[in-house]
Amino acid sequence: MVAVLFITFIVCLGLGVPVAFSLGLSSLVYFIGNDMSLYMFAQRFFAGLNSFTLLCIPGFVFAGSLMNQGGITERLIGFCNKIVGHITGGLAI
Repeated sequence: MVAVLFITFIVCLGLGVPVAFSLGLSSLVYFIGNDMSLYMFAQRFFAGLNSFTLLCIPGFVFAGSLMNQGGITERLIGFCNKIVGHITGGLAI
């Protein structure tokens, strides 16, 4: 049955459906194919959203946007470049 999940996902992507909707549609087909209740689908969907890791992502994106708008990122990169810029691949390290 897992093959149906992946095949549905690939077909949806091939038809041009956005990734988020392809994931939702393929998981819905999986739940219906296994004769599971749609209540369980809703419960697992919202349980997956209750993750501290996923809740941190918007905060990091917002902080990066604030740093970029304020010009802090350019100064931070310049500072780091002065410290390790003489080393080959210094900023990457």
